[in-house]
Amino acid sequence: MHESIEVQLEGEDTLRGTFPVFASDLWLIKTDTGYYGSYYRTDAKDYTLPLTLLPGNHNPGQTTDVPASQYYILRDYGNGTTRPALLQLGIKDNKVVGTIATSTGDLRFLTGERVVDEGGYTLMGFDGRFINNVEFVTIGDSVFGNVWSGKTGYYHFKGVADDDATLEDPEEMSKLREDYTHIEWHLPGQWRYGAF
Repeated sequence: MHESIEVQLEGEDTLRGTFPVFASDLWLIKTDTGYYGSYYRTDAKDYTLPLTLLPGNHNPGQTTDVPASQYYILRDYGNGTTRPALLQLGIKDNKVVGTIATSTGDLRFLTGERVVDEGGYTLMGFDGRFINNVEFVTIGDSVFGNVWSGKTGYYHFKGVADDDATLEDPEEMSKLREDYTHIEWHLPGQWRYGAF
């Protein structure tokens, strides 16, 4: 799937970028050194992140390999809850690419690099709504990492390389008990029942 951003010039020095599908905007003001502004979620109260764009070149060097193409990981949210997922990795145009896949979706398209000095990897992604930063290190067949998402989302994870790992089928995650044949409901203040 391909997302696009509509950018318009407002006045002489302000750029406004709108992601219509994701209810979010970018507002940037041009200065002598670059662009400064904010990212806004238009459907959330007080959801603003500062944004700076400066000219320059980022030359991380070439990455030609990743330790494994897939890791089975457990995401730990720090409240006693862990959930399984798959850290899937590859190389495209000499960059590390990947995602974290769950039974109900994934972190979309992430791209990054190997951080040689720190002995790990970093992946980032922004699709117009979701901002994700993934950092991880590998030790043998094991992986340890952290995920930051948006303003407050965070979890850490650990796992092991496993190209054959799979997740629970989402069709099997919720279903009727065997002694039920259909679902019925009643909306308060309404006379009609529904069933399917």
